[in-house]
Order: sequence, then C-alpha cells, then structure tokens
Amino acid sequence: MKPKATSKTYYTFISLIFLTSSFAQPSTPFKTRYQGVVKGEMIVIANNIVNREDTNNTSNDGYYNHSSSSRKNDEWNMKYIDIDNDKTTFSSSSAELFFEKPENKKIVYAGLYWAATYKYNEGTVNEKQKLVAKDPSREAFNTIKIKLPNSQSYSDITGEIIYDAIEDKEQKESAPYAVYADITQDVQSLTNPTGVYTVANIRATQGILREGVAGGWTIVFVFEEESKSQKAIITKDGFATSSTAPTDIVFDGFEAPGQGNVKTKIACAALEGDINETGDQLFLSGNKTNTFTPLENSIRKNNNFFNSCITTSGQYYIDRYPNSKNTLGYDTFLESVTNTKNSLIENGSKEVTARLISTGDKTAVFWVGLSIELAKEPNQPEEPEIIQNNKSKIKFVTPESVLLADGFQSASEFNRRKNYSEIRANKEQIEIQTITISGHPSAYYMIANIYKSEEKARAFIDYLKEEKIRASYFINPLNNYNYVYVENVSSQKEALQMYKSKLNNRYKESLQILAVNKNRESLIAEANALETALEAPKEEKSPFDIKVVSIPNEPKGYYIIANVFEIEENTTKFVNELKTKGFNPKILLNPATKYKYVYLMKAENELEAISMKASKKIKAYQGKTWILSVNNKEKQ
Repeated sequence: MKPKATSKTYYTFISLIFLTSSFAQPSTPFKTRYQGVVKGEMIVIANNIVNREDTNNTSNDGYYNHSSSSRKNDEWNMKYIDIDNDKTTFSSSSAELFFEKPENKKIVYAGLYWAATYKYNEGTVNEKQKLVAKDPSREAFNTIKIKLPNSQSYSDITGEIIYDAIEDKEQKESAPYAVYADITQDVQSLTNPTGVYTVANIRATQGILREGVAGGWTIVFVFEEESKSQKAIITKDGFATSSTAPTDIVFDGFEAPGQGNVKTKIACAALEGDINETGDQLFLSGNKTNTFTPLENSIRKNNNFFNSCITTSGQYYIDRYPNSKNTLGYDTFLESVTNTKNSLIENGSKEVTARLISTGDKTAVFWVGLSIELAKEPNQPEEPEIIQNNKSKIKFVTPESVLLADGFQSASEFNRRKNYSEIRANKEQIEIQTITISGHPSAYYMIANIYKSEEKARAFIDYLKEEKIRASYFINPLNNYNYVYVENVSSQKEALQMYKSKLNNRYKESLQILAVNKNRESLIAEANALETALEAPKEEKSPFDIKVVSIPNEPKGYYIIANVFEIEENTTKFVNELKTKGFNPKILLNPATKYKYVYLMKAENELEAISMKASKKIKAYQGKTWILSVNNKEKQ
C-alpha cells in the first residue's frame, strides 16, 4: 500500500531515518579522465532522471521550489522522468547544447556520466511504517541509451562502473553508483554537435528509499576554437562522500600565467546535496600558503554549495526538459572562480586543490573538472567575463523557471512573478530573460503568456485578436511549451521602448522581454551603446509638452507622432497595421539618429497641432501620441 504524500507520520519517520544515517568516507580515489591544453573551453549539460510525483504533478512536470521551505527527496514519492513517448525506454530526460558559431568549434572530448541511488527497483513504507522493497530486483545499470541531436533513434551506451555501493555496508541502504562512458566519437560524427541530447534508461530506485531517491546524468564537452585563449582542462572522476574529514582532489600538470589575472572555472557533478540541509562546502586552493577558500555565488552559498540544482555561470541552467529548478538530490555546475587579485590561485601556480568538507549535509561527488587559462598570445583580446551589465539599468538573466498560465504553476505564483516584474520596471531596472533554441530566429520577443497546452495558446491568441492585438507563438522544442508573443524585434532599444510603453499603450497586461539566441556579448554591447536605454529618444520639450527637433531637408511643421522605430521592418509592420484600422500614416526619417517617426497628421502651427491631437480622429487610435515640432526655429 502506497503511503499518502501528506502523511505526517510518514514525514516524521523518513526524517528520523535521514538524521540517523550517513554516507561512508571516500570509496573510489579520483583519477584523471581527460587532460589537455586547448584553444577553447569546457562546457557542461545535465539533467535529473527521477522527480517527485503527487496528486497535482507527474514526474515530467518540473519542480521549481528551490528554497529552504522545499521538501527533500526523501519526503517525496519519486518516479522516473520519461519524456520521450518511446516504449523502449522507462526513463528519459533531455538537455540542449548551444553555442555561437558551431562551425568554428571542434569537439575534442565528450564524457557522459550517470549516477543514482539504486538499492532495488522500488521501495515503499509498509503498515508498520518501515521501509521495505516493493520490487526487490536490481538490474544491470551500466548500459543506457542516448539520442544525439537531430537523430530519430537511440543508441546503446555501455559505460565503466566507477563505483557501486551495494556491497558497502556503510552505504548499501541507499546504494549509490556512478558510471562513465566516452562518447567523443559519437559526438564528433555529427555534422553539428549542438542541439538536444536525450539520455534514457538510467536506473534508480523509485518510490521511497532510505536517505532519498536521486539520480541524473551529466555530459562534459571540451571544444577547440581558434579565437579562444589557451587553457589547461583537466577532468577527474571517482566517488567521495563529504564529511568533517576533508577529501582533497588535486589538479596538476600545468602552470598558471606568470602575470595578469588567473582565470579559472570549476565544474562538478554530485548526488544527495539538499537545498535545506547545510554544512556542505567546496574549497579551492592554488597558492603558496595553501590557504583554502570556500566557493560561493548567488545560488550556491559557501555553507550549502551542493544544493540540488543545475547551474552555469551563476544562473540556473534551464535549457533542458524538464527544467526543474530543484533537482531533488542531483547537482551539476560549471562556475567561474572569483580570484580577486589572484588571492586564491596565484601567478605561476602549478597545482590547484579542490577540497570537500561537510559538517551536516551528506554529498557524494563523482566528477570534478577544472579549466585554467594559460598565458595569452601577443595581441590576443581579453575574453569578457559577463555576469551583469551595470552601465545601463538592464539586467540579463536566464529565467529561473518558465511562467505558465494554464495551471502548471499556481495562479498566485504566476501573478506574484508578474507583479515582481512590474516592481522591477518601476525601479528603473528591466530584466531581459535569455534563452537558446537551436535553429530559431534570433530576436527580442515580447512575451505575453506561456502555455503548456497549444490549444490554450491558440485560444489566447484569438482573444488578443479580438482586442485588436496581433499575436503569434512559437514552441520551444526542448520543453514543448508554447510562448505567446505580441511583438518581436531585432533591436534591444525597440524592445525596451515597447516594454516601457506597453506597446504604446496597446497592451495593458504585464510583458516580459525574452531574448532568443542572443549571445551575452552582444546583449551587453547593445545595452552599453544605449546610454538612455530605458528612455524614449531625448528631445527638448516646449512649455506645451511639444518635442522639438531639427531634421535637415524636411518641411517644417507639427507632426502627430504615434510611434518611433529604428528597424525598417518594424516600421513597415506598424504602418500596415494602422492602415488596416483606417488610418493614413506616414513616415518621417531623422537621418542623424536613424529614427523613423510614424505620424498620423501634420499641422502648420502649434495651436492647430494641439487641436488635432485632441480630435476624435486621433483619439480613435487609442494609443499614446505626442507632437513633434520639426524645424520650427522660433521654438528651439
């Protein structure tokens, strides 16, 4: 009999089990799996393979609560994620590899890891509230399936077992394992290695298990690119469980540059880190004094570094399906190391040590990677390390989770997040969400809603059309969600203007800017070029709130402006839309700024313009209009 998910007795019992059990000390020493010097970088994708199931959610539905109030994996009935509708698989999840200009990159190494807690196929709690096996069998777990980008079928992969705890008396109650497979040749055989990778048939215990059910997979890629700086990249695997006695993993066989900033990235994959269990830490040292510094960022705290999530560059990695924010006991990350004034890793360092310590949460690490930039070649430009743009009032973020409007997340959560966006806008800081979708047109999309159901997305579009708002949608093939947007533009400036004006007062609800396939360097460059990115073009105002501008070779007058654009395509689109509504709009071009002013009427003098602006004909437009005084010298 399966216990109810809301059983107070059940929660108390499982919690007591967790508190009175522990992992053993390291079981398999770490050894070097890959080591090389490349002009390139290391990149990581990952996903979990088991997830909670309850009355409101299936295991394929993402779990987004990544706070100290969230429940742990030993407090859920855990089931396989299985997204592929393929009868030959019992578990499957996916993640997308994306980078700019794949034609300039060459994959030189790809390593696949999978790990899980697997004592038996399924566990439950009996009538006496004791953990028992519901299905006591335990299958071979070193052969799985992988579907590569643009492939219609799976390939079988048999890996090398790094560790299996089934015979370890200290860990046999949860019986974690870890497996490795070299898939370099498989990836190199692809014309384009970017796209969605789906990994299937990873085995884990389902239901209930002492210390909790957890599992997932991680792929590390090393690529070469001529324009990149030279780096030493080293990966190691083994199996170590954190405790108060430190576990050290040593990286050597390189020499950090003798001068300048020592830039380093560290990556890792682990089981059993919990968001609401603290004490687990990851330290790093690469200095002569052998001083260890705890790592941390905005998501991973220095006393809770392993906390059930998948992150890259200090942000949640969401280009995967399902894209749970809380992965319930499976951790993977690739993070830049903060090395201010080379205090952590010194110039000329020949060794870096990663140290695992825990005074509370039990974490099992099975893979660690290090990328350290070597001396630059002459005249090689610095690679930008972009986290946030501070010059303008814009913040670029990877979405923490998608905002669904059809009940996939609660209505209160959806509205709370929408209100949050409004608050941020009022504080003059606008968030531009970023996402990558292979093969999708690059643009800034004004997202009105996101639906799990295509039928509901189409119904919402029909509603918008009734409100005279043109809308469309696209499907993200990674998570199959339907993104309804009311405008898409290629210019960040126009996107910001549309956001601030709510499509020139045509759309009253909340909007979100979603930058699709816009690399961070270009996002920052655009924002830095816009000194007044959150404002309309600055033009002097008259006492009658009339904007004044000089435009050579244009007839002087007073123009009733409906909108301003920079991109020709968007100007034409707006003009055609006005024509369908019975207006006769015209375009005024300012060659100095490249702005295209779409105007509804033109007056000879100021009073006539004010009268026109108040007329029924202009008010029928329903959007915001203003008066632009052109070449009227007496007013300038």
